[in-house]
Amino acid sequence: MTSIYLTRRNGVYHFRMRVPQDLQSVIGKKEFHLSLRTRNSRSAAAMAHTLLNNSTAAFTTARHHLFMGLDEDQIRSTVLSTLTGKSSRPSTGRYSSSANEKLFAQQSETRLSALVEQFIEDRKTAWSPKTLLQNSSALKQFVAIVGDKPIADINRKDCRAYRDLLRKLPPNATKRFRGVSFEKIAAFGEPPMSPKNVNRVLGAITAFFNWAVREEFTAHNPTRSLGVPLTNRADSQRDAFSMGDLRVLFELSPLYQGCKSTEHRDAPGNIIIRDAKFWLPLVALYSGMRLEEIAQLRTEDVRQVDDVWVLDVNENHGSRLKTSDSHRHVPIHPTLINIGLLDHAAETRLGGHDQLWPDLQKGNDGYYSSPLSKWFSRYKRKIGITNPKVTFHSFRHTVINRLKQAGIDESKIKELVGHKENSITMGRYGKRFEPSVLIQTVEKLDFGLIHPSL
Repeated sequence: MTSIYLTRRNGVYHFRMRVPQDLQSVIGKKEFHLSLRTRNSRSAAAMAHTLLNNSTAAFTTARHHLFMGLDEDQIRSTVLSTLTGKSSRPSTGRYSSSANEKLFAQQSETRLSALVEQFIEDRKTAWSPKTLLQNSSALKQFVAIVGDKPIADINRKDCRAYRDLLRKLPPNATKRFRGVSFEKIAAFGEPPMSPKNVNRVLGAITAFFNWAVREEFTAHNPTRSLGVPLTNRADSQRDAFSMGDLRVLFELSPLYQGCKSTEHRDAPGNIIIRDAKFWLPLVALYSGMRLEEIAQLRTEDVRQVDDVWVLDVNENHGSRLKTSDSHRHVPIHPTLINIGLLDHAAETRLGGHDQLWPDLQKGNDGYYSSPLSKWFSRYKRKIGITNPKVTFHSFRHTVINRLKQAGIDESKIKELVGHKENSITMGRYGKRFEPSVLIQTVEKLDFGLIHPSL
């Protein structure tokens, strides 16, 4: 729309606008003509947009002042100063850009990397450590691919090319191929990141441009609606563990049958180490809990409610939950009790530790689960579970699928795994299931596996 108010002379953009006929005699001009002093089309469009808004407001004010009978010279001066930054007399000469327009032009020429740093600084207190790490990495990658140029020079074509390259890159490309150009990495033919992750990265870039528009560094967001479609059904993005996978992990692998040492969990030996790496897969298999929910458990969270031993999933002591529905009591499966989970909690508490898994440390993103998730991905490949769609989160899929196939009521499954109950009847009016009821659902998780006992 603003393009009709722009003209070019010797490559420099000018703003031209006709003065409304009822105000021409007062203002003393039939047309405004201002040099924008820029050759950049994006900067010019942004400044024209600002001038158009200012002029509309100025004309409305001028009509109001005329109705009130104010002095016409004062009205003329007010209108022209609003548009040009000077108190003006009727003239056919050119007017220089106002201070605001000059500032907008300077901001539009700001380098992308500088704005990215400012955006991260503005947002980092609102982001979790994990989000800060992810978004910082995504934004710096964007600068590396698009180029560190003025933000006003970045157009839709640049962003589409960035997205198309992003879709060809494998996960963690920067870490895995240090010093290699992104174009070369894409040419390696490695399995690319999922559409879901592509959209997560694009979301960080879109949020940055939305911020840049609000802060008037640019006039538009060239990444809007640039996401890629999720072509797969939600239930096909990860696989549940097959019975063969479960037997390989729990009945045959060194982690549960005896390993060489703490550093060599995948090598057969005669040592069973009952730490976080031992317990978390077991708890996940017999509860369906999320990895971080298990990883951040404290010894006080292993307790009895109505004579049923439960894991209390809560936000105490700085623990973080995915949603409000994640707060719940998860009955402890009899198999976990037989293997020794209650004894582990008691011994850990007597040892003076608050965390249920004192050997588990937070990762750089602030989550206990991150280091273990990476370790598990490496471990399961070493023992022969090579399906890339099988991850630690697959335990959750396995539990939900097993209960679904067993004909368990959906509302009980949702409450057990911490999903929202969307039914008005059950969600708003129905109270939570008592642990004495949910334990019957948990006991349906019988995989026929032979586990090490106390």
